[in-house]
Amino acid sequence: MTLVQVTRSAFYARNASDVMSTAPLSTNPASLQAFLDPIQATETNIKVTEQGTRVLYNTILMVMPILQQFFFMMALNGISSQFQVLTKLGPTANGLLRMCISFAYTFVGSLCTAGYIWAFRESWAVNSNQFALCWMIIWLYMHINFLIVDILTSFVPLQFIPFCILTWVIINIASTISSFELNPGFFRWGYALPAHEVYQVLVQIWSDGCENQLYRALPILFSWWIAGIVLVVIAMRHRCQSAVAAEETAAAAKEKDISQTNLSRDSSTQEIIPRDRQDTVEVSQIERTAYWPSYPTPFVRE
Repeated sequence: MTLVQVTRSAFYARNASDVMSTAPLSTNPASLQAFLDPIQATETNIKVTEQGTRVLYNTILMVMPILQQFFFMMALNGISSQFQVLTKLGPTANGLLRMCISFAYTFVGSLCTAGYIWAFRESWAVNSNQFALCWMIIWLYMHINFLIVDILTSFVPLQFIPFCILTWVIINIASTISSFELNPGFFRWGYALPAHEVYQVLVQIWSDGCENQLYRALPILFSWWIAGIVLVVIAMRHRCQSAVAAEETAAAAKEKDISQTNLSRDSSTQEIIPRDRQDTVEVSQIERTAYWPSYPTPFVRE
């Protein structure tokens, strides 16, 4: 619209006096209308997108990958706790194992997400090449969120994790549902969020390359990815150290129990049980740092 307004102003500046002196504006309504509105914009829909699921592309499509990684992280931590993986393997082995698992899970998850879009595309004119590109960018978005969730759950106390995840969901979805050109300049910091850049790339893919945004989107996304990989190494080392500390504390508590077996029954009731409870609480707190958030895995046995 800015281009139309500038063109209209230039037309009036150059031709207004000549038109007013020569055109029959007072007797011809069509001439008057053309003079008052000389330049108009017309809309050209280069990619008809009429399917009902299109309203989900910049909303649910951006939220679900974050929630998927959070709940998958809970399952992964639960299985790791069941098998005591963090103490049986070193930080390097644990990091490689978790990285391979994350690659596999996000690979399948992004395939299902892209498949969902294609399954309900109806008459939308998209092809297999666009499907592959869509799959790739959604995979990158999912893996970025996996790294972020892994880092948050390693350092943020358990009681604050829901607030962190919810905040991350809200700011990402807010960056995709409204155009920054229509918002105050303060909100332009949303360009740095992965969800906004992923949606820009998806729109470019679906529109056959219209309005290239890769010059900005890909550097931002890969910056998130590389920074996440670096920080997740530190987070994994922290998890392993916490798990080893919990195991050592549990072993020390067990030795205390053995050393107290010769005490009297009264002494055992009054002193040993409170001390045992204190040791158990301490071990539980340290284990939370290593394996939480997690939920029980009833079908998994060591």
